[in-house]
Amino acid sequence: MSGKKDIFVYAGWLSNELIGTIHCGVANGNEIASFEYDRKWLIEHSLLMLDPTIPQVTYRSYSADKQLFGAFEDSCPDRWGRKLIDRRETLYAIKEKRAPKKFFESDYLLGIQDCYRIGGFRYKTDSDGDFLNNDTLPIPPITAIRELEQISLGYEKDTDNRWVEQLVAPGSSLGGARPKANVEDIDGSLWIAKFPSKNDTYDVGAWEKTANDLASKCGLNIPECKLMKLSDLGSTFLSKRFDRVYTDGFEKRIHYASAMTMLGARDGKTDGIGYLDLAETVQRLTLNTDENLHELFRHMLFDIAIANHDDHLRNHGFLLQGDTWELSPAFDINPAADEQFLEMNIDTDSGYRSFDKAIETSEFYHISKDEAVNEVRKFSEIISSSWKKIATRNGIKESEQKYMSSAFRLVEEANRKYSAKSV
Repeated sequence: MSGKKDIFVYAGWLSNELIGTIHCGVANGNEIASFEYDRKWLIEHSLLMLDPTIPQVTYRSYSADKQLFGAFEDSCPDRWGRKLIDRRETLYAIKEKRAPKKFFESDYLLGIQDCYRIGGFRYKTDSDGDFLNNDTLPIPPITAIRELEQISLGYEKDTDNRWVEQLVAPGSSLGGARPKANVEDIDGSLWIAKFPSKNDTYDVGAWEKTANDLASKCGLNIPECKLMKLSDLGSTFLSKRFDRVYTDGFEKRIHYASAMTMLGARDGKTDGIGYLDLAETVQRLTLNTDENLHELFRHMLFDIAIANHDDHLRNHGFLLQGDTWELSPAFDINPAADEQFLEMNIDTDSGYRSFDKAIETSEFYHISKDEAVNEVRKFSEIISSSWKKIATRNGIKESEQKYMSSAFRLVEEANRKYSAKSV
C-alpha cells in the first residue's frame, strides 16, 4: 500500500489530549483508512463514545467501507468547501502546467484551517509539529462581510485565482452547498455567514432568518442569528457557532458529532432512517433523556410545520458535555414551497408531512398524546399567526410570501383543526 501517512487526533476540548491515530494508505487508486485509539485515552475516557462504529480497542479498526470513520468525516468539508479546495488546486495546476492532484478524503480533512474546524478534533501529521492546517491567515472580521459576499459572488462567476484564495481559508471548513464563510465578531466569537447565490430564485437568507425567528418563538433551542442586507441579490444570514464558547476573550472548543455519525450511517445510505431512529440514539447517548427527547419531538413538529426538506442526518447533531451528549441547537432550517415530504421518516413508513403521524409516535419521545396535541396546537397557532409578519420584518416581498405560502398551508390547516377541538 502506497502513500502511507499517519494523522494524530487530539481532543481540543480537553487540553489537546491525544485520542489516537488515523492510518491512511492508497491501494489500487483508493484510499484505505483505519483508526487506532491511544491506550492512555481508553484508560482515562472509557465511558466516552465518540463514534459507535469504532471499537474501543488499542489495535487498528476499519470502517465497513475502509474509508474514514464518521467521527472524522464530520471534520471534513462538504460540497462548498470541497469545491473551493478543488478549484484552487485546478488553478494551481494550470499555472504550474501540470495535472491536478487527486485528493483523497484525508487531504480534505487536513486542508481545513485548524481554527475553523467544526467540533473539537485537532489533527497533526507530526506529533511534535503544529496542528493542521495552521496557516497564519487571520479570521475575517465581521466588518469585512460585505467584501466577503462580493468575493463569493466573484467565485461563482469567475475563475480568477484571487476569489478562491480569499475564500478557501474562511469557507472550506463548512458543510452544505451554499456560499459561506466564517467571520469573527468584535467579541472574538465565530459566526457562519451564508451569502446569496447568483442562482437564487428567492431571498434564501431572509427565509432562513424567518424560520429561525419562528423556531425561537416556538421555544426551540437555536443559535443566535442575524440578517444583513448587503446587496440587491439577497440577504446574508449569520448564525453564531455553537461549537465554541467564549469567556473573557478565551475560546473553548465543544466537540460536535452529526446524527449521521451517531447512527452509524453513511451518506447515500440513509433510506428509511428517521426521527424514531434518532430518538433511540438520544436515549442511548444522553443523560437528560426526557429533555432531549422532548426537544427532538418539537424539532420534528417544526420541520413538519414549515416543510423543512433540509432535515437530513447531517443537519442534526450532538454536543459533548463532559462524558455525555446533548442534542445540538437546531440549524439549517428552511421552508420549502410545495414540499410534501421531509427528508427523514416521521414514522416507520415515510416522511410524509403529517401532524397526526407525529402525534401517533409521541410515546417514543416520552410524551403523552394529549401533550403532543397541545404542542401541535401551540406551534400551529404561533406559526400561522406570525409567519407573514416575521417574513415582512425580514424584508421579504409580498410576491415571495405568496410563492412560499404552500410551505405553511399544513400548519394553517392544523391551526383551524386543533383550535376548533379546544373550543
